[in-house]
Amino acid sequence: MRRLHEQQIVEIHLESDDPAITCRVASVTGAVATLIREHEPAESLPPAATGHLVFEHHGSLVALRGIAASLSSDEPKIEFVVIDNVVLPERRAAERIPLAAAVRLSPVGPGDDQNAGIDTITADISITGALVERRPGRWPQELAMEIRFDPDPAPIACHAEPVRTTPTHIGLKFVDMPEPDRARLAGIIFRYQRAALKSHAAQGLVAAHR
Repeated sequence: MRRLHEQQIVEIHLESDDPAITCRVASVTGAVATLIREHEPAESLPPAATGHLVFEHHGSLVALRGIAASLSSDEPKIEFVVIDNVVLPERRAAERIPLAAAVRLSPVGPGDDQNAGIDTITADISITGALVERRPGRWPQELAMEIRFDPDPAPIACHAEPVRTTPTHIGLKFVDMPEPDRARLAGIIFRYQRAALKSHAAQGLVAAHR
């Protein structure tokens, strides 16, 4: 829990696959994190539910398994109690997952045409950057970037810098991504990884019964 700090944005992902709950850290005492929900919940949280507390730490994805408890459906405060020491970081800080998302890139330098945007899609993405399909046009060193993941209509926004170029793709490094968007991106990557693990486990069961 030492990775968490006050006012940090985190997400709670319940094992019931309910929508993620975005929270801000109020305090951390031992294995208990006191969290304040960022938005009015559409549905009340169960009195106690097992799930993962997901956040980004120094460019890596961390997911702590525990129990989220709320004393009242009207209370924005949630107590998250870590019940084991399972930490699920990415295998390396910049590990990318093969996830396609719509991307809008716009130049932000002085004298650039702000309407000269580039629309493309990601080939893969991580906490720290993305590989996008190359499109015709000029790619300046500083870009405004919006990433949209279906079915979420709200984009993840940041600046980006090209760091690698191939004939078909361009590697981009995220710059100045707001903390709430970093938490959302960590949650998206975590959901993808959890779904992949479930799929691999199901395939293993099928293979074992053949």
